[in-house]
Amino acid sequence: MYKVLKITNAAGIKKFVRFPGSHIFKKSDHWIPPLITEEIKRFDITKYDYYAYGKSKLFAAIDEKGKWGGRIACFINSKYIDKTKKHEGFFGFFDAIDNPEVVKVLFSAITEEFRKNNITDIIGPINFSTNEEVGLLIDGFDINPTFMTNYSKPYYKDLLTGVGFQKLVDLYAYEWQSKCVFSDKFYRIVEVVKNRSTVKIRCFDKNNFQNELDTLWPIYNESFKDVWGFTPLTKVEFTELCNSFKLFADFDIILIAELNSKVIGFCLMLPDINILIKKINGKLYPFGIFTLLTQKNKIKNLRLNVLGILPEYRNLGVFALFIDQMEKIVNKKGYQKAELSVILESNIEMIRLMKSLDFKPTKTFRVYCNTVENLKAHTL
Repeated sequence: MYKVLKITNAAGIKKFVRFPGSHIFKKSDHWIPPLITEEIKRFDITKYDYYAYGKSKLFAAIDEKGKWGGRIACFINSKYIDKTKKHEGFFGFFDAIDNPEVVKVLFSAITEEFRKNNITDIIGPINFSTNEEVGLLIDGFDINPTFMTNYSKPYYKDLLTGVGFQKLVDLYAYEWQSKCVFSDKFYRIVEVVKNRSTVKIRCFDKNNFQNELDTLWPIYNESFKDVWGFTPLTKVEFTELCNSFKLFADFDIILIAELNSKVIGFCLMLPDINILIKKINGKLYPFGIFTLLTQKNKIKNLRLNVLGILPEYRNLGVFALFIDQMEKIVNKKGYQKAELSVILESNIEMIRLMKSLDFKPTKTFRVYCNTVENLKAHTL
């Protein structure tokens, strides 16, 4: 028999964060832990900016001996609710043994929490908001997760559908091999764009870090404002997020598009530090931080996290200019491959571009939905 345990103290949060590695993925060749200290901070209401407008609750399912069988978090994001006018809550940080009873205990707990807050529908997995980790991995289990993406056991999807969850939307990851040779047609398009437009691509100026962030923050929010599930970041949140990348970023591959000296888009590509996080087992201190600092330049894989272009400038071929510049820099610096993720299945134009460039689809992440009432019926 399993019962719910509400996580309310620092010791519980630490166990919550460590649970996947100690119970679910202990023998996995592919799962990579988070940076433990940074992950714990995300649940500290005094240190994480999300809590200025959002709430979270953490739960575990434990047996009669106190052994954990699963974990889950629920999120009530008031900015998302205000924007969409929908009483939807998120669930995330879902990990469990392959036991339907455990899942019923976990979802029964968050159902009650949502009911108390007038939430009628549940979406997930989404950790805090769609600006962070989104979706349950449903294929691509033989590939290591990149930084800030989820990894799952294949049976997770059956556990979710077993309590009434259905597909809401899929998101994809594509792989770009540096040895990939683009078609002559692509380079002709790039030349046409360059000849017809005065758009210029430059690198992020790390010596002017805060001013660059101040410029990019509204570009980010405006570029994604109409994207499914998007919640705008406050300036503090955007700055905090970018500061977390500063330690390992390669500023040569963070690109900014300008038209007549006005910034109209940017491309955030980062070295995939997961290879080093795995090496230090998620422990920054006392020695892990030294490994990150001394070996970050040896990383050969990248993740394209963000590619945002202001809507009124998307017909200028800026995407082609970004790809052209990225190809030159990536090859010059010796990077081997990049993951472009995550891309909504409804983003037909972007998916068409991925295919035209022969980028290989590698992973699918699925976001599920359910109603509170239906979930309650499935967890009785």
